[in-house]
Amino acid sequence: MVGGVLSFAASALASKLIAAVAFAVIARSVGAREFGLVAVAAAFALALESWVGQGMGDFVVSHPRLERAHLDTAFWINIVAGGLVAGALSVAAPVLEAWTGTPDTTPLIRWLSVGLIFHGATVVPAALLLREGRFKAAAARNAAATAIAAAAGMGAALGGAGRWALVIQSLVSDVVGLLVLAGAVRFWPRPVGTWRHARELWSYGGNMLGVSVVNALAQRVTMAIVGGWTSATSAGFYAVAQRVQQIATQLLIKPVDTVALPTLARLRDDPTVASEMFVRTASLAAAVAWPAFAGLALVASDALVVVLGDGWAAAAGPLVAFSVLGSARVVSYLTGATLRAGGRPYLVLRVVLIEAVVLVGGLAVAKGAGVTALAWASAVASVAVLPLYLWLVRVHARIDLARLALLLTPIAASLGFMAVAVWLLRTELGASEPATRLVAASAAGVVTYLTALAVLARGSLREAMEVARGRRRTAA
Repeated sequence: MVGGVLSFAASALASKLIAAVAFAVIARSVGAREFGLVAVAAAFALALESWVGQGMGDFVVSHPRLERAHLDTAFWINIVAGGLVAGALSVAAPVLEAWTGTPDTTPLIRWLSVGLIFHGATVVPAALLLREGRFKAAAARNAAATAIAAAAGMGAALGGAGRWALVIQSLVSDVVGLLVLAGAVRFWPRPVGTWRHARELWSYGGNMLGVSVVNALAQRVTMAIVGGWTSATSAGFYAVAQRVQQIATQLLIKPVDTVALPTLARLRDDPTVASEMFVRTASLAAAVAWPAFAGLALVASDALVVVLGDGWAAAAGPLVAFSVLGSARVVSYLTGATLRAGGRPYLVLRVVLIEAVVLVGGLAVAKGAGVTALAWASAVASVAVLPLYLWLVRVHARIDLARLALLLTPIAASLGFMAVAVWLLRTELGASEPATRLVAASAAGVVTYLTALAVLARGSLREAMEVARGRRRTAA
């Protein structure tokens, strides 16, 4: 599995770099208020996106006895759901605008809802790519859609389209992604479907729909709440910080989740091998993602000023909180994939519901305290459920948590050395230009972390690299 993760991550790197460049160009051209309006409008379409897929993609990826009728039934259910949800969202757009108190979002909501129809058409073919282990093809599809959409969005932004540049980027990405999938997957849906296969799809997909709905509502409705409780400008700061975290998560963590589900599903009858693969993959993912998120938090203010401009410095507080959230996702993504691969999506749903309850409580406490406090409510909720996730995989998948802790300890210690080095250097360079502080602190952090890791985790790193190169049975 580790080799697949590395291959998928390398193939996806170009896509994420393109997305980061487009994000920086569009953010500079659009401005905080315009960005915030689109973020609030997009929150509703993205929150309802899970209603279209209905968890059936995971069923296609992981079910041990998949039939052709499952694919046909799932495809047409998703198409119908996409059209119905898009139509309902378009009708409700004026009400949603009034509820959030953000003017001029009705046309934005209506146009962004069109993407839900294209999303419904991509669920089954995209899942087939992953089931077949064609991770490079899946990454190439994402890269093509991202590149063309980025070019369209940047062109529109530079041409003076304002907020509509973000809408154009989103819709172009949906259309291109569907066209690329049509050429990559040999699947043409038949105009048939059966109730038996629909019930089987729902026995698994219903739980995953619940997970997706709760996650999407927690994230996107929180965005709408931020817009309603603060201002469009503050919502823009929140959205930019969240987008930075999402880009980092897509690059550093999502490849693990993408590869883990089909791989662990094939190993459900060999828990010993699955446990070793889980531990090694988690340690490698943490060794890469944790320092990236920690570094992002340490240099947040300078990075935002250098990359996006002085007007975005106020997003530093939310970015620190979202960096903590991103670090928690390293563990929660992989544990969730392990439970889903073992046919226990209902356990993931229960944990997600608990996380949502914690989030609601945190938001209530943070109301009136500003946008940074609202971002910390999300981070605290994500960290709070990690012990529960770990306990569940120990009980139901027999994951060796003691071995996992042994491998993660030197990584955490190395992060501590890195944080001290960056803090001392930034203190010394306090009066310097932001670009100078950013470059110096980043270099010091990388050197310190790698040096400490080489000393503290030499043996475990060597074993992990053997797994990545396929020299051990667990990488097979």
